[in-house]
Amino acid sequence: MRGSVAGSPRDLNTAALDPAAPRVDPALVPSDSDSLQPGRLAPIFLLTALIHGAALVTRFDVIRDMLPEYVHAAVLTTQLPLLLITGYFESRLDYGPAMPGFPVWMQIRSRPVKWSLTLAFTYLAVFALQTLDWSFGPIDPTPPLEWPTAQRAQWFFTFTFGMAFANYLAATSILVPALRVISKPLRRLPTLVALLLLAAAGLGLSLAALQAIAVRNGPLVAELLAAYEAARRDPVLAAGLSLAAILGPALLAWLSGALRRKPTEAARTDS
Repeated sequence: MRGSVAGSPRDLNTAALDPAAPRVDPALVPSDSDSLQPGRLAPIFLLTALIHGAALVTRFDVIRDMLPEYVHAAVLTTQLPLLLITGYFESRLDYGPAMPGFPVWMQIRSRPVKWSLTLAFTYLAVFALQTLDWSFGPIDPTPPLEWPTAQRAQWFFTFTFGMAFANYLAATSILVPALRVISKPLRRLPTLVALLLLAAAGLGLSLAALQAIAVRNGPLVAELLAAYEAARRDPVLAAGLSLAAILGPALLAWLSGALRRKPTEAARTDS
């Protein structure tokens, strides 16, 4: 049986009877009908972190050149639906009482959640920088081609995995608030229905973006064009990899019991 912890509803009741007890704002305690414990969903976030991390590694050109194009197509089409699913589960987590005014990065108290969000943001940032051929001063994840492979690998991993904390701060400032807004209305639905809607929407937007890019020309979109053509040539392989990456978190959610709950709109005010 779970014991009483500071900030729990039991503490709120005893605080009302004992004037000396510490006061806790009831608005800081999430609704039990909607919230889930971070430890319960840790396997889901560990899996999504591994998928995002593997996708990030494929942005290193030496590794990218080793992989068939349909793998790149699957990676591109998987990231958005996987990010939406990650954001949905994050929006339902109960991190416990939080002090008003604390930034989001201080409120998230789960390492798997931090890893998943950080790697997802890092992949999106690196993909955008490489596709648009941008850099922010000395920050450029793409090393010079004339460097030895070992030096180029060190450069790439320094500006990706090595900047984890900075990317985590950016993810909690940009991704998390947006994902919580998107997820909020879906939390009224059964979890399985919400996951199916998010997966379908993410896949649809990803494929629509690839199709829109296919009508363009130029060196900046050459990689995306190649991925789009590969998906057309081998749709079964690309779709199979994409569905495996998306269904994995859903399977873990079912095993953890998260799909057997019908959540209601959270009482917690999203930061």
